[in-house]
Amino acid sequence: MNLKNKTILITGGASGIGLEAAKQFLTLGNKVIITGRNLLKLEEAKKAYPELTIIQSDAANPQDAIALFQKVEYLGRIDILYNNVGVMSGPLNLGVASAKHFEAAENEININYLGVIQLNNLFIEMLNV
Repeated sequence: MNLKNKTILITGGASGIGLEAAKQFLTLGNKVIITGRNLLKLEEAKKAYPELTIIQSDAANPQDAIALFQKVEYLGRIDILYNNVGVMSGPLNLGVASAKHFEAAENEININYLGVIQLNNLFIEMLNV
């Protein structure tokens, strides 16, 4: 697969694996858009790599996903959707169920699973063009 001169959207791109992927894609001559919930982290990434485009977005929020799609569509289109966003609440004590455990699990499902599915559904037509 040719990974040069593409437009790539990386969710969860402000730090960790997402930011490293963004750096690698930039070195290949790609246009890279990163998203994340934390505007400060996004701005820090932009300061370190001015060629990045940043968009604040929460993968667990369906309205944010739609707004992200609309912003990307306004910018043009993407060639690659790199679903990197993810959270892990940590180990759960299976012997002790609580509302806190349920909320943590629900948050993980909303971000790691449902958020990714929603973004795939929104961007699939753009990616097939």
